[in-house]
This record gives sequence, structure tokens and C-alpha cells, in this order.
Amino acid sequence: ARHVSSDSRAPTTMEIVKAFPSGMKQLYADMLRYKNIHDASRTRLNAWTVRRNPLTHHGYYKVPFIIMDEELRPGRIPRREHEEQRRLKEDLRKVLPIVAMWVIPIPFIGSILVSFAVMFPRQTLSRQFLNPYQRQHFASTEYRQCKGNFYTLGEYVFNSLMISAKRINISSLENDAAGPVLDLMPFYAVFANALPEKEAKNFVLPVGKLSSLELYPREHLISLALANGLYQHLPEPLSTLATRICPWLRQEIRRMGTNITNDDTLLLEEAYDSNGCESMTDEEVMDACLVRGFPVTVSCEEMRVCLTNHLTMIRTLKERIPSEKRKDSQSLKLLTMHLSSIRYYLRKEAQAVSDSNFARGETK
Repeated sequence: ARHVSSDSRAPTTMEIVKAFPSGMKQLYADMLRYKNIHDASRTRLNAWTVRRNPLTHHGYYKVPFIIMDEELRPGRIPRREHEEQRRLKEDLRKVLPIVAMWVIPIPFIGSILVSFAVMFPRQTLSRQFLNPYQRQHFASTEYRQCKGNFYTLGEYVFNSLMISAKRINISSLENDAAGPVLDLMPFYAVFANALPEKEAKNFVLPVGKLSSLELYPREHLISLALANGLYQHLPEPLSTLATRICPWLRQEIRRMGTNITNDDTLLLEEAYDSNGCESMTDEEVMDACLVRGFPVTVSCEEMRVCLTNHLTMIRTLKERIPSEKRKDSQSLKLLTMHLSSIRYYLRKEAQAVSDSNFARGETK
């Protein structure tokens, strides 16, 4: 029989058990790397800071990571290292109880928890303990669970605006696997509860109902959290239950929004959109798409297209926001967290209109 690599299939129970010590070593190595990145970033002169030069493009040397605000900015970290640190924090939130009980020599408890982790790896183990097949499979499962909330969240948005999505013509717009590529300025104005003067004459959407999390009904908050991946490592009924009873739901939503907008900023600063995100690894692209609610069940090339289009939309939006309003990060966070659901909802409504028109034609 042909040998199948363990990286291209689900591992057996024994393989998971045997891989646990190596997963521990990888987790420890990632923690050391986190510390090294942090320590390196605190030095005033390092490979990630540059000196201003008015003769070069945009006034700075062309380096992979460009500091835009100050002549020297210690504490800033390139996107790849920044994302490694963010992912390690997420990993520790998931796996720390299992690791602590495995390390602390408490009779039976450690063995029981490791056995539990082996039976439910998606719920209890971080990426250091998973093979490539598991990481891809679990990401696809989480995306499908998030996607189940896109339509409901889109309905909340358009019901708040009192506008039928079927009236918005997207047939002439570019599309990717995540939906139509949109002009975000009208939607930004809704979430900002403010209207740039130059856009006023073209503005057709009402403002005020989506500009603050404090105004959202509980059901809207729950759909927003689930659509953006909160507790989606749990099976679907449990993820919904955990979100419903979460006492700090708004804080979790703000944390997720901050992660996405910060990552968008770093990706744009380093101009990843200029080369179609080709300088990112396949796993980095998959993680970036999953965090933003883009399909991870498609090819890596399609995922790169989705991510590139998203960054292009965000860059275009930022260029159009008046400079005095660019510090309003809350509005951009809210828009970004709703964006995948808005695009999905518009595509579904457009498809419904197309199917209805086709059915009428068949009847005639």
C-alpha cells in the first residue's frame, strides 16, 4: 500500500500522543521568540527602525518595514513578527490549562487532561500540537461556523439602515470568493455617524444606528461576535451558548476589531497589497483570511485575491477619510468587523434577485 504522509491526513490517537512533547518544545520555542522580538523592538536602533531621508521616496529609505510617523520609533514590530506574537497569545489562551496540568506533577490530573486534549484537539490544542492537515481542516470548520452568521448579521445592518440590499446593484462590481469589491466610503459614514463634506451630495444611507456598540441589541452583538470567530473553536451549539452567556462580550468584540485593524495597518504599511500578498506564506494567508471572515475552503491563490482586494478597499477608504477624522479608529473597527457579512449578504441578495428574474422568464 502507498504510504500517506501524516501531514496530509488526520493523525491517529497514538500519533497525537507521541507528538505532544514536540508540541511542548515548539510552544516553548515560540515563547522564547516572543520575548526576543519584544526585547529587540525596545532598542532605539534596530533592523526595524530607519532614519529619515528627504531625498528618498516618501522621505524614507526603502526597507521592508517603513516607519511612517517618527524619525526613530522603538517599539514598532514588523507585521510578520507582530502576528507571531498575537497568535501566541491566542494559542496560550487555548492550551495553557492543558499544558499547566501536564507540567505540574499532580497524579492522574495531567494524564486525564492530556487524554481529553487527544480526544478533542480542535477545542483544546494550539497550532504547535497540530499537523498541517489538522490546521487546514480546523480552519475550514471554524470558517463554516462563522459563515453561518454572515446572513443574519447582514440583515441586522440593512434593517438598521432601512434599505433593501436588493436595491443595490452589484452586477458591475468586481467579485472574489468573499463577495463584491465595494466602495466603503458610504458604509464608513454610517459607522462613523459622520459624513465627509465632499461625500454629502452622494450620500444615501441614514447614519447613527450603527456608530456605537452601546447602541447594538444583544442579538446583533452575538451575531457580530460569532461572525468574527469568537469561541468558534468550540462545536457550533457550544460556541453560540458561550457567546450568549459571555459577560464581557463587548470587550471581546473590541479586542477582535483591534486585532484586525492593527493587522490591516501593518499589511498596508509594508505594502503587501502591491504584490498580491505573494510574500506571505500559505499558512499566513489562511490565518489572515480566517480572522477577517474570508473563505479558507478555496485555493491559496483565491485567498490571496480576497486578502489583496480587502487591503485595496481599506487603503482607498483611508485615503478618502479627512485627516482630522483618521484617529476615529472605533468606526473603522466596526466597519471592518461587519464587512465580510455585508459583502456576503449583498451577494446572496443579488443571487436571489437573479434567480427570481430567471424564474419569471421561465414562466413566461
